[in-house]
Amino acid sequence: MLKLYQNIARRDKFVNQGICYHGLMKTIIKKASSYLKPANEAVGKILEKIFCAQAYKKAEIDDHIKSLIDSIDKLDPADESYASKFQRKVEEIYDVLPISVREEMSQYRDRRAIVLTLMDKVLKAEQTLEAQKREPQNKSGKAKKHNQLESVFRNILFPKRSTSALESNLWMLNEEYVYFERLPDIPLDDVVIQGKRLLKAEAALTKEELEYKRRQNTVIDKDTALKRPDVLLFPEEGKCIILEFMAPGVDISEYIHQVNRYASIIHNLSNDEFHISAFYAYILGESDDIYSILDTDGRFQRPNPLGYAVNTHGLVPDLFGKGAPSIYTEIIWYSDLLERAKIRNRIFTDKITLCKS
Repeated sequence: MLKLYQNIARRDKFVNQGICYHGLMKTIIKKASSYLKPANEAVGKILEKIFCAQAYKKAEIDDHIKSLIDSIDKLDPADESYASKFQRKVEEIYDVLPISVREEMSQYRDRRAIVLTLMDKVLKAEQTLEAQKREPQNKSGKAKKHNQLESVFRNILFPKRSTSALESNLWMLNEEYVYFERLPDIPLDDVVIQGKRLLKAEAALTKEELEYKRRQNTVIDKDTALKRPDVLLFPEEGKCIILEFMAPGVDISEYIHQVNRYASIIHNLSNDEFHISAFYAYILGESDDIYSILDTDGRFQRPNPLGYAVNTHGLVPDLFGKGAPSIYTEIIWYSDLLERAKIRNRIFTDKITLCKS
């Protein structure tokens, strides 16, 4: 009898440890423990039963959520009470979401808020350095710190060690971009996508293509040549996104041609498997003079008070008969990007319900 009690105690102790160490739902463990027999059953068997119970519970929840989502299709948009009925369905779905999902949503919301706060602090530091630059006693080291802010801004949007756009904060620019594939930090000539070279090998180039490639390797602006942008995103839908980060104070009008050249190289020298119909280029910096951009290139317009310049109707040179893709180019100040991100983030701070404790 004593041994039986010891086995029962051992089982109960294991169940409690399971709650702590395996993150298992307490209700599931209690349900599973009711048929954990015999009391001296092996640990592996106990875990198997617990995880089976957990899987069954998850299946029930998923089926319930699916039925609620399917029921939305039955609502009549012409019904005067459509909005209130739709809202009730949303609340019902939220109520059956597992607490782990709610917590994950809450953590994601909090992470976005922290990123905005960090961006704000970096911008304030940049403004301090800008003011110090105008002072006669400014030390040379301050200019170095000012230039380092470029990499700080880059790492905020796309952390240096991240390997996936999903790990980035590119939602600040466009929510859609977090689903795109980020290409590795290597020259364009070495980029491989799903086992295929992005650019053609020299042996596969025509005489005209080879001449164009060699010219790109010998242009005055060697920073462009066949190197790569700061961030290059490549989705499967025939779109290519190019991001360039500039140090605060840099005259961006002198670098507009850089993203155009990247797009031209990719379009004209890429393998036929990669048919890119549209490029989206973003040049990020910080300056008091946006008018130098508008004066330099009349295709750029300033569409709203947020202060960015945009060229919505650019074309990439089509040198070898592939068909000219479009290129949409935005020049954005970091401070304006922050304001846009705050507006985009309000859905998380104003609409998402806090997880119940």
